[in-house]
Amino acid sequence: MDDPVVTTGEVTIYVRDASTYALLSSAYVSGSGCGGYTNRYGYVSFGGLELGRHTFTASKSGYYSNSGSVRITASDTSPSVTIYLTPIEEEEEEEITGSIRVYVRDSENNALISGATVSGAGSTKTTNSSGYTTFSSLSLGTYSFTASKTGYEPGSGSTTLTSSGTKTLTIYLTPEEALPTAGDITVYVRDANTNALISGASISGGGYSGTTNSSGDERR
Repeated sequence: MDDPVVTTGEVTIYVRDASTYALLSSAYVSGSGCGGYTNRYGYVSFGGLELGRHTFTASKSGYYSNSGSVRITASDTSPSVTIYLTPIEEEEEEEITGSIRVYVRDSENNALISGATVSGAGSTKTTNSSGYTTFSSLSLGTYSFTASKTGYEPGSGSTTLTSSGTKTLTIYLTPEEALPTAGDITVYVRDANTNALISGASISGGGYSGTTNSSGDERR
């Protein structure tokens, strides 16, 4: 009696981590009309497959999918294949940063002001000869700045970084009103009882001295 003709076979698919070579359980394997999950030992078997080449694809959360092929022959009806899955590395999201260039100007003549102190974004800087300073490597968001310089009222402003690159902000400073440096003082001398003006009285103070005139006053 002739031996029966072998027409089918069984394939065992192992799934391993491509980095550690550890067997992976609960990986889904499909191909040749079959599908199933690897057991706790990291493999799954499919039977009743025709002789010939079969390709299977394995996938698992946290890994890139991959495929492998195996051939069933009359002399090897129970072949196996190992499919290696590469872990998906979590890519660190690159932080987007930008810069803010702060100009400081005179509110009356629009002239750029050098040597002004600008504070904000966690630091304090001074405007250069061109009247500006730059705050770099800032995360996206809203920033407020204050500017000051002797002879001016302090000023402030804010702006929002929404993308990389350089954003500009102008802060205007209003000149303080100049105080007079010199003036006249008239000193009257009167009799405490009659309130009459007294002439010829000596006056001194503030580095000056003098005598009241016939009208009872001394002007300096």
